Amino acid sequence: MRDNDFVISSRIRIARNVTGYPFPNKMDDKRASVIASSVYDTLNKDGSYEIKPVSNLSETQIGTLKEKRLMTSALASTTFGSLILKRDESVSVMINELDHVVINTFEKGFNLEKAYEVADGIESALEEKLKFVFSDKLGYLTSSPSMVGTGLKVSVKMFLPALHITHALAEVASALSRINISLKATADNETSNGYVYELSSLHTLGVSEQDIIEKVKKAVNSVKNYEQQAREKIYKESEVDLKDKIMRSYGIATNSYKMGSSEMLSTLAFIRLGAYYKILPISDVSVIDSLSSSLMPYAIYEFKKGGFKSGEERSIFRASKIKETLKSL
Repeated sequence: MRDNDFVISSRIRIARNVTGYPFPNKMDDKRASVIASSVYDTLNKDGSYEIKPVSNLSETQIGTLKEKRLMTSALASTTFGSLILKRDESVSVMINELDHVVINTFEKGFNLEKAYEVADGIESALEEKLKFVFSDKLGYLTSSPSMVGTGLKVSVKMFLPALHITHALAEVASALSRINISLKATADNETSNGYVYELSSLHTLGVSEQDIIEKVKKAVNSVKNYEQQAREKIYKESEVDLKDKIMRSYGIATNSYKMGSSEMLSTLAFIRLGAYYKILPISDVSVIDSLSSSLMPYAIYEFKKGGFKSGEERSIFRASKIKETLKSL
């Protein structure tokens, strides 16, 4: 059982607030700029970061950053917020979102330790320059009560089609909630989001960072086992229909003239599942994940800076890119 058959990516989030400054919802431009400049100057010593004031971003740029989880809707709605982004997009630091500093680090696959190592290093570097609000009794103070303590949130994006198909997700999510772990679809419509779910820690008070990470790792491994069992079940009970769905999905993806984002996500989900069952000769499923994220409604504009004349032209380009990529594998 390979991790990447079930896990798409890992994320660490650390929230901090600076002593002597009001929360961002009461922040003025001058104070907001001081925090943004301090963080940017600390991180950008090697020129690997760029700063993006929210007020300077277009709707398409904001949409792309949100699709990639590099920015939240809360940051996008701020007046004085900024995003400090590593050029390879492995790190994003939101400035004056709900908290003064929110560090996000991303790793492909199941690699929480590496993501935490990077985030912790950034937090330590910033703490040498900025004094963060800390209570001896409670720990780091944040705008959200659920983040008070370590200020750490650990998340893993998982691909769980079989648990959805067998209607077992609600039961799994309910069991996880009892140990303060959340499992939610990454969009309102689960099927149109390619059966991708985010498993996250919920509380940080009274526990250490390593405890939270270990707890999430155990939860991910449990969900992986449930998903594997569900995949065995649907293959055993519906082998012909499953193979037909996978092959039809591949046929649609490699022959369509145009394709919308919802159809893309559900189609690529079954192609990814086909790789797991070795029905399709695809060894690197991260290619499928990259296609899914890069061809979303806003992110797709990064391929064509001049934009698209219409939604139809965008759908034609999306289908062409999918076809070209899959046929090259």
